[in-house]
Order: sequence, then C-alpha cells, then structure tokens
Amino acid sequence: MTQKPAPLAEPIEVAKWWKTRRRNIAVVVSLRHYEGHNLVDVREYFTDQAGCMKPSTRGLAMVVRNLPEFSSAIRKALETARRHNLLPEEGSE
Repeated sequence: MTQKPAPLAEPIEVAKWWKTRRRNIAVVVSLRHYEGHNLVDVREYFTDQAGCMKPSTRGLAMVVRNLPEFSSAIRKALETARRHNLLPEEGSE
C-alpha cells in the first residue's frame, strides 16, 4: 500500500517569467497544498496598483500525481513546435 504524501507546509515557486513586454503579467509555476491535496499550479499573476504580485483566476491547477502525464504532454508540444519551426534554434536567443 502506498503512503499518502505529506502536505506541503508552504508553497514552492518553481519558475516565473513575464508573459508580456510591459512586465505587468507573469506566469508562475508552483507547488502548493490546497484542501487536502498537493497541487502543481501554473497561474498568471498581475501587478496591483501597489506594485504587489497577485494571483489571477487564469491558470491551471492539478494534483501532483498528474504531473508526469502533464510533463510528457508539454515535452510533446515542445518537440512538435520545433518540428514545425515555431521556435528558434536552441541557444540562438
């Protein structure tokens, strides 16, 4: 029998990048705990009037156990985008 993973004590930010050139919307990838579940969360954050980053309702959250399948889908999307010349060559940016 597999043991249920311990809940995360605090969110863990994994990655962040600016979505727009104006740098007022960021995409944040994090691991967090919510209502008894450990989640991977890919969410847009916006800068409020005080200059603080706040999470928006735009995003995707899923239980961590689905992360391997999601990762595989993202790798396939990356390979397909490269095959169709939708991305620059690696290292040319």
